[in-house]
Amino acid sequence: MNLDRLYIIPCSDEISQTGLDTENSSIRSTSCSSKDKVVVNLLASQNVKTRGKCSKKSDDKLCTYNGSMVFVDGDYDKCSANKFWTQYVKFINGSKIEGPVNFFLATHHNRLKKTILKPIMDKEKKLSFANCSCLKISFNNGKWVFEIIYGGFPDKGCFFNKCSEEDKKNKKLHKYSDVGVWNSESSYGVINLEDNEIITELNKIQNKETCLFLVRHGNAFHNKPLEIKGVPRITDSSLTPLGIYQATLLGEFLKTSKSINRDAKQVLCASYLNRTEHTVLQIFENASLIKGRITLNNLNEFFSKKAITRFVRKSGKKLDANKKELIDFHKSRCSCKEKKLPCDDCEGITDFIDDLIKKYNVTEGCVLAGSSYRRKYRIYYN
Repeated sequence: MNLDRLYIIPCSDEISQTGLDTENSSIRSTSCSSKDKVVVNLLASQNVKTRGKCSKKSDDKLCTYNGSMVFVDGDYDKCSANKFWTQYVKFINGSKIEGPVNFFLATHHNRLKKTILKPIMDKEKKLSFANCSCLKISFNNGKWVFEIIYGGFPDKGCFFNKCSEEDKKNKKLHKYSDVGVWNSESSYGVINLEDNEIITELNKIQNKETCLFLVRHGNAFHNKPLEIKGVPRITDSSLTPLGIYQATLLGEFLKTSKSINRDAKQVLCASYLNRTEHTVLQIFENASLIKGRITLNNLNEFFSKKAITRFVRKSGKKLDANKKELIDFHKSRCSCKEKKLPCDDCEGITDFIDDLIKKYNVTEGCVLAGSSYRRKYRIYYN
């Protein structure tokens, strides 16, 4: 298995497909005012009613960014928990990696709740997953253990153990799992951890030194506070600067965390939607776990350019206001006194966002797509 590739996993994409901003599609028109700068065509129509040619398994060079991503064989439609786990375990076993190995999959909130982890979700309690929350699944003492190793960043609601008694009774308020090992007796919102179809499939994993990590993507355009959704909702939205910051913080956490074996082989996986692809790459770059992987580092660099350029373009005259809204939103939910968040460097976000925009905003210059974009794009990977 080539570890310098990003693997696209069947049935890990967002459930809701009400409209798709096909930023990974090659159906863009081409316009160019100069030849010194090349970016994805960010000016094309956003609301495409079909998923586009890049939404499923594809060998197209543009869809896979010149082979930087690999669409894993499988059925991407009509997904269930059994279908997801059957296909994911088949992929894991097919890797034939021996010894310690981590499979790190970035996916989506509803896909986690309503498909991947549905067999162990308590329907009444409605557990939610915060942006960049991270669930570890490992085999210890003869059984599979589920553990939240990083709580992440809720965009609404509160961590259950930190909610007020009034909030705990509010059925409409999102409640997130705190850090810790899950068990059916004491953990909020999870049931049947010892006997379910997930365990049945996990038991088929041949290499028991395999650890699985499931993470929800970072803050994206359609999330609070900006909620840039489009009409219909933009499904393939990019990460906001806040989302990139959140992924960076999770990466920094993994640098020193004992929850991950840094000497193990690392396999990076995502859905075919850009915000998950960008999240997992940003996490591992900042965890210093993809050093020497030229393809993945270059792909992350390009996704950062795309995300920041789109953010600047979509913000327009509201750029300063949107930056402030993201910063204020993070700080308001990162109060060490109230313990709403893990309290990761609340102040660092301001300089981080300013530096991102200075480094990656390429709105001025040539805008290319289609065949011209495909030819020019090779400079990032060859």
